[in-house]
Amino acid sequence: MRIMRKEYWHKMDLLYYYTTSETMKYILTQGDIFATHISYLNDSEEYINGLRELREIFGSNDLGGGETSLFRADYAYEEALKKIPQIYSISFSKEADLLSQWYMYARESGVRLGMQFSEKKQYFEIKRRYSNTEKDKKNISATLRDVHYFTRTGMPFDEYKNEKKNIAETIKAYAEEVGIQDDFDSNSIRLWKEIAPYIKNYEFRQEKEVRLIFNAAVVNRQDGDNSDLDLIEYRNAKGVLIPYLDVYRKEGWPVVEIMVGPGRNQDRVFDSICHFVDYNDLKIPAIKEPNNMKRFIEGMSSYQVDQSLIKEYCDQIEQTVKEGQGILTYKGQIYDILKDKTDHEQEYLDRNYYSNSGIIVRKSNAPYVFS
Repeated sequence: MRIMRKEYWHKMDLLYYYTTSETMKYILTQGDIFATHISYLNDSEEYINGLRELREIFGSNDLGGGETSLFRADYAYEEALKKIPQIYSISFSKEADLLSQWYMYARESGVRLGMQFSEKKQYFEIKRRYSNTEKDKKNISATLRDVHYFTRTGMPFDEYKNEKKNIAETIKAYAEEVGIQDDFDSNSIRLWKEIAPYIKNYEFRQEKEVRLIFNAAVVNRQDGDNSDLDLIEYRNAKGVLIPYLDVYRKEGWPVVEIMVGPGRNQDRVFDSICHFVDYNDLKIPAIKEPNNMKRFIEGMSSYQVDQSLIKEYCDQIEQTVKEGQGILTYKGQIYDILKDKTDHEQEYLDRNYYSNSGIIVRKSNAPYVFS
């Protein structure tokens, strides 16, 4: 059985987190990201939509349910609807510079963080409210999973059929992962509640979203505590108190890129972020500079720099640093080799910066559309 359908997963691929510069500062210095309750995401009805679409899948023979599948699906659907679980999400996108993401999450001159995860499964601490002691932090793991864009109405038939099979595979793989693959019936409601957050309306498909999902109740059950209220915080957004979990990554979040979004003051924000990452202690894992140097240089391809030149620059930088025996830096060699270039390379350097920390800072090329 395939544990996951063919997804984005590759160690060199980045996932992108769109946010404000203030939140970016918090993530980079504290190692925390807020996971938002699923009822307060950009589609407040998505959990219910996910259950509705799951009824179609569980009611068919895609999971090998036989003639009684539809009856069980209707029952599980009604039961799962009775109470929305305490499920929280951190959302990433595979899209590096998507206008709708800027508009929805970062607004004018916001930022997006490019993160390079080395594994699908990640380990975190959930902080308890009112306490910062080690004993009051809850350890939890979560797995990066693709969101399925799946809506029976308005989706092309062949695409719907294929995605239905993909979701069935995801359900089977998840059941195997948590050890309930041989007893779908008695665990159906649990499966519905835990898979529904990965199903989203087809109209959001351009986001290409990947999620980390956290169940506050499950976190608390680790030590027999049945109350999840001590984990939940609230933040104010235009008068609405939005519930969230404070998710802490001990080694920091694996940020290797920052992009400044479209805005009238994009240049000013860009300069300030370059200064921030150069002169602050950041809570991030060590960046593997040979890989990041190549990512920086290869970014010139979108500025119409020939691929053969890009390879030549990469080889030259790597060889020079190697011969320097630790004295020379990748950043120093990048700018030394490219300093005399006056064509597309200089345009690229004006809009992209290789920082002292190794983080690459970029300017978005998306058009300015904010009023």
